Amino acid sequence: MTRAALPTSFETGALVRNLEGQAEGYRRLATLGQREFEGLLGGRSEDLSVLLAEQEATIQQLQELERERLTLLGPVAEAWQAPAAEIRLSALEPLVPTAGAARLRALRTELSDVVAALGELNGRNRRLLISAAHILERWRGYMTASMLPSSIYSAKGDLTGPSGPRALDQAA
Repeated sequence: MTRAALPTSFETGALVRNLEGQAEGYRRLATLGQREFEGLLGGRSEDLSVLLAEQEATIQQLQELERERLTLLGPVAEAWQAPAAEIRLSALEPLVPTAGAARLRALRTELSDVVAALGELNGRNRRLLISAAHILERWRGYMTASMLPSSIYSAKGDLTGPSGPRALDQAA
């Protein structure tokens, strides 16, 4: 979406500051994601609770910044007759002063890189959590099976349940 001009009410500096805030927020999420991975590996659930609260607060800040970005792009959206959410930095770059265009380009690259890294971190953490959940479920099954009596008898003394070895001995 390339347009001929930006409206005079558009503030490149405000958009740059907003995007810098977003880049900082995404870098913070990536750092928290790495700490989450380390906490998962170390089995420190108390650390994970604190990290989750920090992640939620950061995500809320990013949501506020995104709403602000859309507001900042409002004059452009109106002039271009396009939704603000569909206006790309690459469409703005050729229309802003040289220094602003260079900073927008750098921020676009930085945001793309950090969001890609965050996606990889989230995928790795998700796989680790799923693996841990499977292991816990397997152990729960072992523990449940070990608590069943090896033989179950009816009131008449007939064997009605399984007999034989169990995964874990109750005396252990």
